[in-house]
Amino acid sequence: MVENKNNNYRKRYNRAPNHRKYRNGGNGKRRGLLNFLFSFEGRISKNLFIGFSLFFTLLSFAFDMISVAIPAENNQVFDTVFSIINLFLLWFVITLGYKRAHSLGISGFYSIIGTILFKPFFCFLRTDRDFANDSAYKNHFDNFKKVGYFFDRNIFTRILYIVLLGVLAAVPYMLLKKNTLSIQDFTDIMLFILGIVVFNILQLFVINKKWFRRYYSNTVKVLSFIGYNLLVIAVSVFFYSAYILMMMMQTMQNAPK
Repeated sequence: MVENKNNNYRKRYNRAPNHRKYRNGGNGKRRGLLNFLFSFEGRISKNLFIGFSLFFTLLSFAFDMISVAIPAENNQVFDTVFSIINLFLLWFVITLGYKRAHSLGISGFYSIIGTILFKPFFCFLRTDRDFANDSAYKNHFDNFKKVGYFFDRNIFTRILYIVLLGVLAAVPYMLLKKNTLSIQDFTDIMLFILGIVVFNILQLFVINKKWFRRYYSNTVKVLSFIGYNLLVIAVSVFFYSAYILMMMMQTMQNAPK
């Protein structure tokens, strides 16, 4: 079984009390690919989460690279199309995080920001109560699980995974720097990505410490909740500022000359 190297996994999961509580929606109906991609319900293993997270990140990276390569005069239509595609990919990543959070016994709400700030918690934490249920889906996703298994092998492959995701996030901004970003904005973005990568790598070195594991889950909940609210505030301020700017421009255009 590739999604977990612990020989006692099946014994723990198949205990009668746990199985009744966490089985697939209380019935034996198996779910399809659309349910896997769009639904917030379900529970998946860490290896499946690792594999699909990398896959969606690579897809988003590919579309960003294509968008950057397209000449500016033809870029407007493609930008709209790629923006819609990236919204779908973002949705898939969020639903994936929800399912992984359910496996770890916490609300999927915490995964919205938590999967960015606390990747080791969702990807590499070994718990005694991980109620993953990949078999609830018709697709076996074996190749994705193999990718997850590879990156979960040791500390070095885990660091490689986190660095790889950071690089995939940073490269499109590097290509956009000379065209659309100021030096200050580019520096801020790179420092932000680097900070997240370093913060996640540091977690890897203490994730198996008893004192750390004791408070890890609660820390994820608190900081994820705070991060989510800060994100909502930032988005609200952005749209409000954009609205005020549009109103000012409209007023200036309508002003008598």
